[in-house]
Amino acid sequence: MEKGFNPVVFEAESYIGGVWLTHTIQSTKLQDTRRDFRFSDFDWPSPLEGDDVFPAHTEVLEYVKAYTRNFGLFPYIRLNRRVTGI
Repeated sequence: MEKGFNPVVFEAESYIGGVWLTHTIQSTKLQDTRRDFRFSDFDWPSPLEGDDVFPAHTEVLEYVKAYTRNFGLFPYIRLNRRVTGI
């Protein structure tokens, strides 16, 4: 986009989130701290208690959604599209 690319993201489900949306249990947490797991151009939208907190899967999902909204990425995402080969 910025460099003239037109990316396409394929999401198997009906909404963004990948495994953070569909393949977790209530107690699932990220194995990295929020300080170590972040987009380089986007900080976590809501503060967690200290940089060493391991975010819950719901927080990771909200972070991915916030990134997508912030950068207007929804037009580049194809929902309900499972990739079965390349």
